[in-house]
Amino acid sequence: MRAILHWFSYLFHAVLALFLAGISLVGLISASNNFEIGAIPWWKGTTLTWIVLAASIAGCASIILAIRKRARLLFALWAVTAFVLIARGFLFSDYRYDDLAHFKSVAWWIAGALVAALGAISRLASK
Repeated sequence: MRAILHWFSYLFHAVLALFLAGISLVGLISASNNFEIGAIPWWKGTTLTWIVLAASIAGCASIILAIRKRARLLFALWAVTAFVLIARGFLFSDYRYDDLAHFKSVAWWIAGALVAALGAISRLASK
């Protein structure tokens, strides 16, 4: 069961990191200066695009290192930070839900991030 939790954590964060890399690369290629993520209100535009790209690369690196049983703490920090930003962005911002189905899909996304973060944290205790 623990192995499933660990691999779910790796898969969840790999998808997240690749998605973030993809949207940031699209922003850079299109030279769009209006990039904005509600969960990260501190930066906008090109600055945010570069920060998201760097974070996605760091996320991918932390996943690879954790799978190779190195720098598990780095992966746990990435996972917890991702969960906090996802929960903050969807629950404690101006984000609005279209209907109950939309809210349920967001709730599943947050629950997945929480489970993935717990999987990353539990990996710290594994040998």
